[in-house]
Amino acid sequence: MNQDHRFDRDVMFQAPDGPVAIRRDARGIPFVRAAGWRGLFEGQGYATACDRMWHIEHDRRRASGTLAAITGERGHAQFDAFARRARLADLARTGLARSDAPTRAMCDAYVEGVNQRLAERPALSTPFGRIGAPRPEPMESWEPLAIFLVR
Repeated sequence: MNQDHRFDRDVMFQAPDGPVAIRRDARGIPFVRAAGWRGLFEGQGYATACDRMWHIEHDRRRASGTLAAITGERGHAQFDAFARRARLADLARTGLARSDAPTRAMCDAYVEGVNQRLAERPALSTPFGRIGAPRPEPMESWEPLAIFLVR
């Protein structure tokens, strides 16, 4: 876990299907407990955004073909061109649209958790500052599928 942004407090919030609690052990590993599956996915999204916002943003940009715009790296530009030619973002959008209702709801809940953390405007981790990356925009429900495609 990035020690500059160590998340060392318990978090509790209300999801549509009941309370969510995120607690961390002595090593900072998050444990999400929820009354229902929606809260579990929302809590996981929140905890992931606390610990891995740079990774989320990096992979979102890889899938949409915009990573080189913030890094300036040639290797990223080459992958960006591939991602746009392969239409990875469109593939993820189509995949979500063709998913069954429970799968779409799980993606929605996860994204709600990520966006809840982003709305708190936390300090950004070192990689953002090192390259001067902008603050991430709110996540959309298709983007977890796009991240899967580039992992």
